[in-house]
Amino acid sequence: AEEQRDGTLEILLTQPIRGWMILFAKFLSGLIFVGMAILATLGIPIALIIAGASLDIGAVVAQYVGSIFLAASFVSIGLFTSSLTRNQIVAFILGLTLIAILMLIGMEQVAVTLPDSLSALLQTLSPVTHFASMARGVIDLRDILYFIALISTFLSASYLIIRSKCLSHQSPQYRNLQLGVAGLIVLSLLVGWFGNSIKGRLDLTEDKLFSISPATVSILSDLDDIITLELFESNEPPPDIELVARDVNDFLNDLEN
Repeated sequence: AEEQRDGTLEILLTQPIRGWMILFAKFLSGLIFVGMAILATLGIPIALIIAGASLDIGAVVAQYVGSIFLAASFVSIGLFTSSLTRNQIVAFILGLTLIAILMLIGMEQVAVTLPDSLSALLQTLSPVTHFASMARGVIDLRDILYFIALISTFLSASYLIIRSKCLSHQSPQYRNLQLGVAGLIVLSLLVGWFGNSIKGRLDLTEDKLFSISPATVSILSDLDDIITLELFESNEPPPDIELVARDVNDFLNDLEN
């Protein structure tokens, strides 16, 4: 926003530097800045450990990883809103509003007031749900794909806005750019949506709270007969037990394998 106001963005775009490189550099610098602020809080768990507190180190690591992904998505949203206007304050308010909406639709207090189908959809779209899974100490591939899709969507939209300042809106290049960016956004949304069906997770908790214990695996492997488990579950679980339902299904998949 500031570069648009001061006219320095035009100077950048006329340099022999690709537009996506400028955008990625700004995204990376913003992420590094926020990441340094997050890593500066490492003194808190370290101090607790020195003081004798019992911390689950694996869960703490997963929470920091989740915080970095959450911060990266916020930086991408901030870049998008900053590309819409020349006023930094307006860009800040737009970005804060968009982030607040995404966060609020994932909260249980909001979800319980909506129909189950709508609340399940909104929770899937909210970063709160995916961050909550990482905050427990589990790094799930589905959550990582969601954050990557969210970041890619807003960066793609920002790239379209930046490049549109250099091209005539009537030119074939601009139409090709629109189609290309629209295709990338659709692909990102599909990855984030259908990524929920992709399995793969890393349980970093100290006692492997969300994984089958070696003793259970040993008992099951020594059985001579086939075990049949029947799970009765609604197609759209209520928001307050959706994470639990996902854990149960993950346990059953582990048992099957």
